[in-house]
Amino acid sequence: MCRYMGINAFGTDNFLRSTIRSRLTTIRRDDQLIDREGIEELSTSELQAACQSRGIRTSGISPARLREELNTWIHLHLHNRVSGVLLVLARAFQFDRTPGLDEDGKTAIIRSLENVLSSLPDNLVCSLYCSPAVKMEKLIHCVF
Repeated sequence: MCRYMGINAFGTDNFLRSTIRSRLTTIRRDDQLIDREGIEELSTSELQAACQSRGIRTSGISPARLREELNTWIHLHLHNRVSGVLLVLARAFQFDRTPGLDEDGKTAIIRSLENVLSSLPDNLVCSLYCSPAVKMEKLIHCVF
């Protein structure tokens, strides 16, 4: 996870957990600020930095697509209360994919979230969300 968030991956597990937790708190605050002010107010360099810190691929992607990806992230993170950890993991699952012209950012991230949840151990998912099917149904219902 550190790799996709631009965090140095050296240190003890507790140190890395603390660093990731701190970064996710900072990202949540940034999301709230961006949501209030509007994504359109970000310059291209600010947009790229915001996307990189969230694990969103930026190389070879147009600013319009980056705005769409960041908007989807903020909508899921703030309004649908999807965990930042799940969103970063979902981005890691699709990091090597070239975004298709016929696929919007929302569809791609939902597909990646499904992959993340299906790859987690059932006992972990069940303890967090009661059942993967119920959680995905809630997530899909909220987004679409």
